[in-house]
Amino acid sequence: PGSDADNPNGEWLVIRNASSAEQNLLNWKIVIGPEQLVILEDHVLQSGESVTIYMGSGTDTADAIYWGAPGGILYNTGSRAVELFNPNRDVVETHSWGTADSSTQSVAAAIDMTINYDAAGIDADNLNGEWINLTNTSSSDISLDGYQIYTDGTTYTFDSGDVISPGERMRIYMGTGTDSGLDRYANGTLNGFNNTADGVELRRTDTGGTVDSFDYPFDGPPMITADFKITAVNPDAPGVDADNPNGEWIEITNTGSTSADLRDWRLQYQTGTFFDFNDSVIVAPGATVRIHMGQGTNTATEFYWGNTTAALNNTSGNLILQSDHRIVVDTFTWSDGSTGSDGPEASIVIDDVQYNAPGADDATNPNGEWIIIRNAGDQTVDLTNWRIKDDSADYIFTDGETLDPGETLKIFVGPGNDSGSDRYWGHSTGILNNDSGKLEIWTPRSQTV
Repeated sequence: PGSDADNPNGEWLVIRNASSAEQNLLNWKIVIGPEQLVILEDHVLQSGESVTIYMGSGTDTADAIYWGAPGGILYNTGSRAVELFNPNRDVVETHSWGTADSSTQSVAAAIDMTINYDAAGIDADNLNGEWINLTNTSSSDISLDGYQIYTDGTTYTFDSGDVISPGERMRIYMGTGTDSGLDRYANGTLNGFNNTADGVELRRTDTGGTVDSFDYPFDGPPMITADFKITAVNPDAPGVDADNPNGEWIEITNTGSTSADLRDWRLQYQTGTFFDFNDSVIVAPGATVRIHMGQGTNTATEFYWGNTTAALNNTSGNLILQSDHRIVVDTFTWSDGSTGSDGPEASIVIDDVQYNAPGADDATNPNGEWIIIRNAGDQTVDLTNWRIKDDSADYIFTDGETLDPGETLKIFVGPGNDSGSDRYWGHSTGILNNDSGKLEIWTPRSQTV
């Protein structure tokens, strides 16, 4: 604000610790064109914490560091690049505007490292159930030549052929195997992970300097990049469970506002049974994927756990959804085993349905189709993650949606902005069959009310 020369502290940049471990900025360097600042004192950032670097003078605090420049040094026009170097003088992060760019490849900034430390079954019998993922989050190829993985006194060294393209993921399995594509095998060079607490580092081979790390258990701000929820579970398959494992299923919904990827996310049933999304699964906002407990061929929305018989207990059980960083994102439990409900939720009824819209049931009038539900009881009901199920689609109520005694909600099939007692499904055309059809209201436990 005002004159840059008179207000150097009006120019600033923010550095945030985006890793899972604390970082000390001692001897880190910031370069802006011909200017550079070396941080000469301990300045520890916990995971998720930030510090602001002001261009002018002042007294350093836990939240602020002062460059000491007599005037502004960040160009308002033209172009300039800001580079952040760690003590090994690796470029950890860059920021530029105009035509400026950094000529140095930033491995630390580009690579997102995650690990799977708890293999399915007995770890000693399933070493390849533990792995390290290195994902290239940048827009250019990243070579790992000159870097190595370090854990518990053991190392795995990369070579010139280890290149990760933008958006791709390399996986290093802790067991034995033959390298192919982006799959690598430690083949005895790395110790397996401890399930309780451990860590892994990405290091330079020449200096041994750490450029990235992953430690657990993780106790910092959650590194969660998507809003996935377990929204429905059917633990009791139609007929005989043992003969119909795919009649048991779990649904995960993207409750966020942007598309998100389930790659490397994990479902855990009870204490030691896992389903891992090993490949990219892009889920649109509001969309759902279903995991069947039996066997089959995965599609874009249907996945198969691989069991040969039923796996979910009909009367009680619990599920945990973990992010790619193995942060617990959501849990789901059931304990009564019923297929219906006799609690307050049983008071939610479908009062009226307009399945035949006036005029054409096409894109010209999707909101001519609607459903009215009412709370016929004497207690408020929390509708979070409840569903109205049609033969072809589900309407999912959002977090915090409640319905007081005697109140109604009208759900229009087409698009619109929710307001008052009106909700909008979002379809571009009518979906309710004029001749025959069925609507059900489901609780998050997949109970039909």
